[in-house]
Amino acid sequence: DPAASDHIRSTLDATMAQRSRAEWIDILADAGTQYAPVWEVAEALEDPHVQARGMAPWITDEAGHRYRQIGAPVKLSRTPAGVRHLARLPGEDMEFVQREYGLEEGRINGGGPK
Repeated sequence: DPAASDHIRSTLDATMAQRSRAEWIDILADAGTQYAPVWEVAEALEDPHVQARGMAPWITDEAGHRYRQIGAPVKLSRTPAGVRHLARLPGEDMEFVQREYGLEEGRINGGGPK
């Protein structure tokens, strides 16, 4: 009943506040129902399933800086193991983009006027 949604929501909020997330996970698991915890972002990135699927890999750039990237959620059966197409790091394509927009060679990457 849509008219009861506020009441239902407030009742659920009050009920859920009575126990910790860990307690609710145990209760729902014991009940044999379908459930999934709502994780904080940092927790979700460390989840074993997320890690096993390569959904949040760490990469290191040429300067040794480590970055975390979000992986592609679609995994295709014909993609060879270990093949990754991670996002480009900031600035990696700067020269290409500057050339594509016609910037003269001497001005690429902040060089002076030609």
